[in-house]
Amino acid sequence: IIGNRPNTYTFTKALAEHVLIKQSGSLPVAIVRPSIVTAAWHEPIPGWVDNLNGPTGMIAGAGKGVLRTILCYRDLVADLVPVDVAINLLISVAWHTATANIESIGHECILKNPFSNVLWYPGGSFKSSRLLNMLCVLVFHSAPAYLFDMVARISGKKPITPHHRTTYNQLRAQVRRRVKDIRRNRWDTYVTEAALERDKLWKVTLQLRGTTRNKTVPAIHGEHGMVYKSTEMAEAIAVVVEKQFKPNDEPQDHDFTRNATRTVRVYLEGPNDTRAEVITLDELTTTIKYLPSMVRVHDKLQRAVSCLEFFTTHEWRFTNDNMTRLMARLHPRDRKIFNFDIADLDWKVYWEQYVLGTRKFILKEDPSTFPAARSHLRKMYYLHRLSQLVTVFLVCRLLIARSETARYMWQNLVALILKLVKSPQSTLSRPT
Repeated sequence: IIGNRPNTYTFTKALAEHVLIKQSGSLPVAIVRPSIVTAAWHEPIPGWVDNLNGPTGMIAGAGKGVLRTILCYRDLVADLVPVDVAINLLISVAWHTATANIESIGHECILKNPFSNVLWYPGGSFKSSRLLNMLCVLVFHSAPAYLFDMVARISGKKPITPHHRTTYNQLRAQVRRRVKDIRRNRWDTYVTEAALERDKLWKVTLQLRGTTRNKTVPAIHGEHGMVYKSTEMAEAIAVVVEKQFKPNDEPQDHDFTRNATRTVRVYLEGPNDTRAEVITLDELTTTIKYLPSMVRVHDKLQRAVSCLEFFTTHEWRFTNDNMTRLMARLHPRDRKIFNFDIADLDWKVYWEQYVLGTRKFILKEDPSTFPAARSHLRKMYYLHRLSQLVTVFLVCRLLIARSETARYMWQNLVALILKLVKSPQSTLSRPT
């Protein structure tokens, strides 16, 4: 099913994009394709990460000593992007998508659903200059309005007079006086149904939050800009909304911390390079009544690493022209708040934050354990060097036992070393 794609992850991402493009219709749609997402650069906390995917798993495995080798072409470029940079770009793209085409979308919808008795063909545009907008208001709004009134008077029709506006304002002021004792700015307490009939006195049901007292007032215009009609259904919905917005009296706490067992900690601290050593360690721990689980840890790690091999052995070249144009369109203040430019990213500092974040948020290791961890790491270093020395000695001993030439070379090397040790002055320095 997935064809030439390396895994189901990339397949489902491509499938989602295909469905989105085919089914979006006239909706404004944008697709953001971040590369390999890594820990946070600045927000919410430098180094924050919440999963072992991608490089995070490699950092955790290498830091614990269980990941010793991986197939990777060193000359290839790894396209990494901090998660907060990707989120800032996503927010900016959403803003751009919602505002960049709003003129054409609104114009298209108005033409598709025309109003009755329009005075002029719908059109116009947004202006970013205040002066230009004032000139356009004079030309396209004020002048046509006076011209329309003049034509109406000449033709014998009465235009709208200040008396009509006064009558409307009086009705609106009456509504304001009736609702003075009701708390304002609580949109979640207004649950009503719109009344679309013309020239009718509507009602607004205002249900006070946390009480059972209701008050119904007449209104020619909704107090908060909408026209409402009181219904039993609206009052029933109010109860549901009230419950939704009230905090839960008995919240459930979810603790996602996972404490490793003693067996796993012992295994992770050991210098394990091969599956044979893992199996040997499991056999050893079985004799002391520990469950053998290192093989399962190794197999799981190997499967995870194999999934990354496609990305560690390939590179891609991306173009970010759209991102560059979007960055130029942002206001300098917004560009600072929603920064998605990684040109100023210090990768050395960032990787140190990444490692600290993996240690804190993934492995749940407290910073107070640093002294003990450094002491333990020093012991592991000496043990690592000792194991290398023993391995070299055993290999040489095996070759010497099986080859006469190797034995002869070994004897000469030992003799030379002893000679240098016994007479350093005669060998390493010139006589005066």
